[in-house]
Amino acid sequence: MHTILKINFYKFSLLVFAFLFFHIGIKAQSFKEKDSLQKLCLEIWNQETDSAKVEVSNRFSSYFYSFLSDKNLPANALDSIKGIVHVKSSDEQLQIFTWNLPLHDGSFLYKGFIRANGNIFAMDSKESSNRNIAENIIDISKWYGALYYKLIESELRGKKIYTLLGWDGYNARQDRKIIDIINIHDKKITFGAPLFKTKEGLKNRVVIDYADRGNMVMRYDRQFLKVEKGKNISKEKRNFIVMDRLHPIIPEYENNRSFYVPSGDFYDAFMMLDGYWVFVEDIEVANPR
Repeated sequence: MHTILKINFYKFSLLVFAFLFFHIGIKAQSFKEKDSLQKLCLEIWNQETDSAKVEVSNRFSSYFYSFLSDKNLPANALDSIKGIVHVKSSDEQLQIFTWNLPLHDGSFLYKGFIRANGNIFAMDSKESSNRNIAENIIDISKWYGALYYKLIESELRGKKIYTLLGWDGYNARQDRKIIDIINIHDKKITFGAPLFKTKEGLKNRVVIDYADRGNMVMRYDRQFLKVEKGKNISKEKRNFIVMDRLHPIIPEYENNRSFYVPSGDFYDAFMMLDGYWVFVEDIEVANPR
């Protein structure tokens, strides 16, 4: 009896050892591959010509894709790669990776990957001169390009709504901030949805252009909203997409977005209400910067 127990314990120990050895090996390999990814990623920005940056970025994309294709890849495995912006949903079923290529004319090209429900989608922006952001819903082949730095999760009638906050260094004089919706349809990705109630009407996405040195704030935050109740005004704390209110440097530059900068004193926002992002003026911001 004791002999049988000893043999079984011996077999169990071998299995545990084999399991640990296997997983330690995988982890070591992952660290090695991640280090190679990091070096190749940094190499993109060390190139002197635009064509060289594109060539290295394409090599990086191929390597990155093979890494993402590993179904055993932990959701946080690529979090710390410098130069890559990574956002993910709370259940980690949606992950978005974006990076950019600074060009000599002051604009950027953008690339990235979406990993959604086990499927991988590549993103590649158009040439900078053709990246005017359409107001309609677009598929991934017409992606405008941006670094997505925040993913916001909401729910409407049991369906998840994923909202993205993005930045685009549009050209040498002008940057833009973007609020968009990403839609996942089995093996298809689209951007945009008529969920933004703005002063100009219902829109599929929000794009705000401003001076490249303007440093506009746009973030998801919990702030105070003034609420009128009869003759009384109370303050309620809500979650908002908070934004600087912009104005031209001087009145003569009205409607020329390359000269719009934050006012520094006023903030507006979008608030999720009944499944829509509703524009709200004059948010009281406790910690503006």
